[in-house]
Amino acid sequence: MHAAVRGFAALFVSLLTADALFARSLAGSHTVRISGPLTNLQEALVIGNGDMAALVTLLHHEMVFQFGKNDVWDSRHDNVSADVVLKHDDLIRYERDYGFRWDGKLHARPTWLNKPAGMRDFTEQPPSYHTRTERSLQAYSGPAPKVAGRVRLVHRGLSATTIDTTLDIARGVLKTRFGFRNGALTVEAFVQRNANVFRLRYAVEGDAPTPMLILEKQPDRVDPAMPHPEVRAADDFHATITQVIPAGFDVPRFAWHLAGSFPRQRLNGIGEQAIKPLAYEVQQPQGTLPSGTREFSLGIATDRDGAGDARQRAIDLAGPDPAKDYDAALEAHERAWEEFWSASDIELGDKEIEAVWYRQMYLWACHVAPHAQAPGLGANVTLWDAMPWHGDYHWNMNVQKNYLHWLPANHAKWMDSYARLIQQTMPTFEYLAKLTFSLDGAYCELVTIPFVPPHRAHVHNRWGRDLAMTGWVGQALWWHWEYTRDRDWLERNSYPYLKKAAQFYWGYLNKYQQGKDGDIFPSILSETPGWNAGFKGNRNVLTNLVMFRKAFQWAIDASTALNVDADWRAKWKDGLARVPEVQFGWTGNRAWVLPDKDFPKEKAGDHSWWARWAIFPGEHVDGDEEGGLAGAVRNIAGDVSKPGPEGNLSGIENIIPWLRLKPTGAFEGVRAVMLRHRSPNDLAHTFGRDAGYSERLQWRVAEDNYLGVFGTMEMLLQSHGGVLRLFPVWPKNLPAKFRLAARGGFFVTADWHPRQGLNAVIRSNAGLACRIRWTEAAAPTVTAGGQPVAIRRSAREIEFDTKQGVDYLVTSSKTDVR
Repeated sequence: MHAAVRGFAALFVSLLTADALFARSLAGSHTVRISGPLTNLQEALVIGNGDMAALVTLLHHEMVFQFGKNDVWDSRHDNVSADVVLKHDDLIRYERDYGFRWDGKLHARPTWLNKPAGMRDFTEQPPSYHTRTERSLQAYSGPAPKVAGRVRLVHRGLSATTIDTTLDIARGVLKTRFGFRNGALTVEAFVQRNANVFRLRYAVEGDAPTPMLILEKQPDRVDPAMPHPEVRAADDFHATITQVIPAGFDVPRFAWHLAGSFPRQRLNGIGEQAIKPLAYEVQQPQGTLPSGTREFSLGIATDRDGAGDARQRAIDLAGPDPAKDYDAALEAHERAWEEFWSASDIELGDKEIEAVWYRQMYLWACHVAPHAQAPGLGANVTLWDAMPWHGDYHWNMNVQKNYLHWLPANHAKWMDSYARLIQQTMPTFEYLAKLTFSLDGAYCELVTIPFVPPHRAHVHNRWGRDLAMTGWVGQALWWHWEYTRDRDWLERNSYPYLKKAAQFYWGYLNKYQQGKDGDIFPSILSETPGWNAGFKGNRNVLTNLVMFRKAFQWAIDASTALNVDADWRAKWKDGLARVPEVQFGWTGNRAWVLPDKDFPKEKAGDHSWWARWAIFPGEHVDGDEEGGLAGAVRNIAGDVSKPGPEGNLSGIENIIPWLRLKPTGAFEGVRAVMLRHRSPNDLAHTFGRDAGYSERLQWRVAEDNYLGVFGTMEMLLQSHGGVLRLFPVWPKNLPAKFRLAARGGFFVTADWHPRQGLNAVIRSNAGLACRIRWTEAAAPTVTAGGQPVAIRRSAREIEFDTKQGVDYLVTSSKTDVR
């Protein structure tokens, strides 16, 4: 190899494998800046560590930190699953013998052509789970995440008081300056990355007023029978507030504790100002502060997050003297954030999209942590003591959106949170398989509620009977293996669920599959309910066909990798062969894809969400094929600028398929959607920044931050189907760089420049063959250690062998390599 080329290769590798300071500096360039008040919790700033978080609002006269925690739940669920469930065998028998029907309309009730005497009525879900919506109030009963408490810094500011705030996402530190005519109040705050501790430092400059510090937990706003918080002062500077949720419906008593360690603050030069315990709060009144800073710390602990006395653990977290601990805690906190940002990074010619990625990655790190309870719908930023859908775990996409991005972003450790949630819920999955179908294995209902015993599990008799979800839940577990090739994690975390899901599907086919076409029935298409005459519309539902196949294949491949369960593997192979094909075709120049066996072909091209589902999340086909199912879906996919009903982001199938189908205008359309659906501080907003915050959105939809992170990475790197696609949906006229993970155990560092072409370093962590989508006539140069590497060409890709731990340099001066 020519010496100049070897020199370039060495220089390029050194530049692209720079240390964590590169990522941190780029994150630091996207600091959030707010001038003026910020009063709506929907767009409040967030500081958090993935378990505990605070929503920060700013008023002219106070600063409020409202805390949530992923395990702070009232999980009492007044339900007995066996009393509510419409068993599958009964459903089939009632339809056949008595003309049982259940229309798909939202509030429809079942009907019968010939209802047997004494037959009970069936409800969609447990009566205790109802919701009632009014314009001025949303009232709910039953389980829900709860607001953990609040810290308020109150001062004598007026409407003329200026407020300037920065949220440094590189360090996870928020700073605010309240400006007065002759002075200022400055505040610094963070939630420790490595402990459930909130720390606050403030200082008074000039003649600015001294603030009052308040720690509070208000009585529950929904349940009048809930015990009131208990305030206890340990001494003049330390106090706790305890909230108890009594035992009920087989859920044990639960409590959480706020422990405050207050500053030593002088009052008018007389002495140190003691705290004042009140009914629901602890105050440290205003005094005269000499120069210098004052520090406060808050520890939060629950009965669910550790062993021993939770109240004492909260006290230990807060510490005896917040001033002494502050600087060391801040230094450790900053190191933890630096480690987080070192895992991956991007640098784009489009700075708006770059900002979205960094800011929404920051938000995800505030909502999810490897060691913590997985977030529900409300995550750890609960707005008040109840919320729509009870803040539950919705398994048809909502849970998955919390985890899609962690593997390509090279944060595989964050998947521990998902694995723990699956393990926590497995007894419920197994119980429902037995109760509903009399089958072994695991069956996933639409909804689960954390900490609820299996026999009180939620049941959806119509909306929830979506068989595809059982497979869909396993996808993230399988992805972990595809990205990391971590055999121990596969054996310990992935395979137990993948095996149970495939066992359930195998049992289902043996018990229920019927007809010459091998119909899989009855099931609904995700959130498209209705039990119809002859189960028309409930047979061979597209999502089922995709996920039965996937679940069988994952179980086959996982058992092969682990060299276990050969007998089951043979059954799964047989089951895979019995799953019908997805039906699609063309009428003239218009394609159709059937959502179910009986859907009219002439209408199947009018709507596309189920068709897009085959591309993602189903990954039934890659999406960039020219013809076949991908070509049909591309034909009917519609306008990328209108991703779904009301232009919302809630459907997981709304955006990512376009980035894989790559129709004309995919980048521009998805970019417009990503930028339209954000608040001024780049929080993802489901219904767009012009829609306001309607009564339909009485919670922070943290999950929809997935788009800005996952969508951006899909523009830069795709690796589904075992093929790397470098900059697949990135404009050729814009430069871009990234460091991201890919399936096959690869870590990719790549640089695209309109004039210089493509340079990439691909580290092989598993030693597998590397396949790259490549349609350019001239093949790229591939080297390792300065030596050429032999490549193999096919029509649309190149392939070369790799060795574990070796970096491979791929270069091309061509400016159109995709």
